[in-house]
Amino acid sequence: MLSGKLGHDVAAYMNNDELYRNKDIDAVIIATADFQHAYHTIEAVKANCDVYCEKPFAETMSDARSALKAVKDSKKIFQVGTQRRSGASYHAAANFIKEGKFGNITMVEMTWNVNQPGRWRRPGLVKDIRESDVDWNRFLAGRPKDKWDPRKYRSTACSGLIPPASSASG
Repeated sequence: MLSGKLGHDVAAYMNNDELYRNKDIDAVIIATADFQHAYHTIEAVKANCDVYCEKPFAETMSDARSALKAVKDSKKIFQVGTQRRSGASYHAAANFIKEGKFGNITMVEMTWNVNQPGRWRRPGLVKDIRESDVDWNRFLAGRPKDKWDPRKYRSTACSGLIPPASSASG
């Protein structure tokens, strides 16, 4: 645990194993790469934690079934939700639509671009990521072993970059 070194009393952990050794943890929020959500849900409920998991819950039916079984077996509280939908801008847009201020809408297209300073998504920063700075095998979260690739690591979405653990679809 890194508490104190960071200038505040909020505990920071190097990884989930270290986090779950703290038996005072009652619940976790899973906001990792999409392909990791089911994997981390399983870890959390096995560590006796309730879970709020951002969507998508899983990328494959196999992952979804495994995590759902773990949740049911654990009898822990589990919820999947979306982020940002309660923000003022979303409510304002919904009100504009409901009030007809945009007129007749025939099509909607939305793009969400995250390109924040200090994030690894920016292609120019890929060259700065070193395998020694991350735990690549932990990042793969049960996916097939793959050689280090900073391009894959830099994106939190990763869908399409790292193959799913199972291609089972039903």
